[in-house]
Amino acid sequence: MAVVVPQDLDHYTYLAIANVFNMLGQYAEGNTGDIQFYEDQVAATDLQKHNVIAVGTFKNNKVIRDKNDKLYFQYRPDGTGFISNEKMSIEEDYGKRIGSLQLIDSPYESGHGLLAVTGASSEYLYIASKLIASDSTKWKVSGDGVVTDKDGNINAYRFKKQTGENQSSVISDVVQRSDVLGFMVAIVLILVLVLISLILIIRKYRKKRGESDET
Repeated sequence: MAVVVPQDLDHYTYLAIANVFNMLGQYAEGNTGDIQFYEDQVAATDLQKHNVIAVGTFKNNKVIRDKNDKLYFQYRPDGTGFISNEKMSIEEDYGKRIGSLQLIDSPYESGHGLLAVTGASSEYLYIASKLIASDSTKWKVSGDGVVTDKDGNINAYRFKKQTGENQSSVISDVVQRSDVLGFMVAIVLILVLVLISLILIIRKYRKKRGESDET
């Protein structure tokens, strides 16, 4: 698995990454895998033989910008917002105020996928990532292309044709990747260790403060 992020990570981008991996962590029982992080200037050859998660906006993630023509919900040429497609009519101003989750075939090698967690700005990519971090909205994330806004409006569509009657979703398609799930085991363990460390630091501080008050 290759995770591609912007060179400069702001607060919303950090939160978006955490939301994506928190969701996947729920499916991470007994899986292992090799996860590599790349900045968005990564060479295309480094992304071959990998499933890819690209997190960012048109302007700060080169992978999303370069593969804009492969996305179901594409950006305007200047990257300021999304444009209409065959499934959804998007007014120009509204296109600047939405985020999107899109699972497409990897443009780097067949047989792999690319999940774009993106938005007109980092705030809106964070809003999109919240869809798969919340139990109350996961069931609404169906198909392979989803857009959402601050008001909680969610539009999910199936773009890629499927054979048979089986339906899949952004969530189910991604969590079936064992290498993604392995990464989630590591993330959960790290979060637990950080939490334990914080608790110990707080207890130590309170103990010292109590001793100083007694003297």
